[in-house]
Amino acid sequence: MKLTFTTQQHIERAQDNEVFAGSIKLSGPNDFAWRVTVTFYAAVHYVQAYLSSYGKYPIVHSARDSAVQRDRHLKKIYQDYRDLKDKSRDARYECSVMDQRDADDMDECLASVKAIIKDNMGSK
Repeated sequence: MKLTFTTQQHIERAQDNEVFAGSIKLSGPNDFAWRVTVTFYAAVHYVQAYLSSYGKYPIVHSARDSAVQRDRHLKKIYQDYRDLKDKSRDARYECSVMDQRDADDMDECLASVKAIIKDNMGSK
């Protein structure tokens, strides 16, 4: 089974996740929880795109977290990435109640992740 995808495939999946997150009608806590979760997975694919452009293919969250912490560009967005991951985990496993503020905060975190990746992909 192939577990590595091209940089472009990760970017496309991230963009698809962003579109899907934006299409979720936010009318209750479950809707916000899904929005937060899908936003995190958009970030995962942006990070994977960046890493794959340098021949790195972490397949588990812990390896990806470590790569983000160690990379000279990605470490700038580690906290935003971590916030996305933690909030998504809380939504999925802790049944945390999410609201518009959470969705907005996660959108800001994703914007930070995207900006660093856009500015630094291919400039290691």
